[in-house]
Amino acid sequence: MYTQATLHKPVSPYLLPGIPEVKVSANTIVLIKRIIDTCSSIYKACDLQEKKRKRERVDARYMAMLLMVFLVDESLTNASARFNRDHTTAVHGLGVMQRLYQTDPVTRRNLAAALDQLGVGLASRNEIKEFLLSDMTVTEFRKNHS
Repeated sequence: MYTQATLHKPVSPYLLPGIPEVKVSANTIVLIKRIIDTCSSIYKACDLQEKKRKRERVDARYMAMLLMVFLVDESLTNASARFNRDHTTAVHGLGVMQRLYQTDPVTRRNLAAALDQLGVGLASRNEIKEFLLSDMTVTEFRKNHS
């Protein structure tokens, strides 16, 4: 992946490493930062970009990717690139979040806490909940709900 030495400038998880032509508004960057910080604090995980696979970091990354896809309308590729991962990690992560949401009350509480902290409205909450209770991929879900 792209490192600080390759880019000759600091790498930020809020900007897309290696994809400089992708422009996002300042509000979008602020929301992405809030999503990452919120998920990080809820799961008590410090640096979500590290390659470590500790459960709390993995779950925090997956939840952040889920929220970026639904609240910021990020593609799976862009959401996963913010954590130096590829899009297949995001696909897998959203599937994991679906299974956990359906079976684990702690995941449901963590998601509710994240949505509360971010001030997410009822319509977006319902869309996320509907996706998590479905067995569809994000692409299938968006096709059926557009």
